[in-house]
Amino acid sequence: PITSAILRELIGATATFGLNSFDKRLLRAVLIISWFGGLRCGEVTVSSSFNSDVNLCYSDARFVEFKSLGKCLLLTLRSSKTDIFREGVTLHLFSTPFDLCPVKLFEQYLYVRNSHDHSPGSPLFVTSNGTPLSRTIYIKWLRELVATTGRSCLPFNGHSARKGMATTLAASGVADHLIRLLGRWSSDTYRRYITTPPKVIAAAQRQMANPIVDTHFGAS
Repeated sequence: PITSAILRELIGATATFGLNSFDKRLLRAVLIISWFGGLRCGEVTVSSSFNSDVNLCYSDARFVEFKSLGKCLLLTLRSSKTDIFREGVTLHLFSTPFDLCPVKLFEQYLYVRNSHDHSPGSPLFVTSNGTPLSRTIYIKWLRELVATTGRSCLPFNGHSARKGMATTLAASGVADHLIRLLGRWSSDTYRRYITTPPKVIAAAQRQMANPIVDTHFGAS
């Protein structure tokens, strides 16, 4: 999973990554949006050919200002795994005062994105040559970027950001029902994405073995 620490490292590594300025901004935007929105790879990339009825379009992203909450990016998914009737779902991605800010990084991408076709039905995420961002290219870039940090790139895939979102929320103490809501999980399957550090497991098992636990059950 791409946890907050790994995401910071990856975004920082894009500064010297072998892409042009446009594609660097694209990669940063897709990473941050996928992480904060808990997006599946197929929700931000194109598998074969672009389909405006399914894939994210330019008009699917807009900004609003919430009183006391600040600027927010509204991202409307036209189709997703849990939206079987394609009614559409709108994600709220709020600005943060930290370096990990979906609004700031998306705005940086949008600044260069507007040099290409920005008609309402055009692809939202396009590379510098104007083609829709494909799943193949995104995963290729992601793994190459991970490799520059000295990590093995093999464990990373299109769902790493989504997994990292669940893991980071759980580590932050966010309630289960809110994790399900933010990740749009219809069941408890999100638990499979949560990576539990060995030290947490060890601490739990030591607590289980602690004689003080016996007092909660009484003498046998």
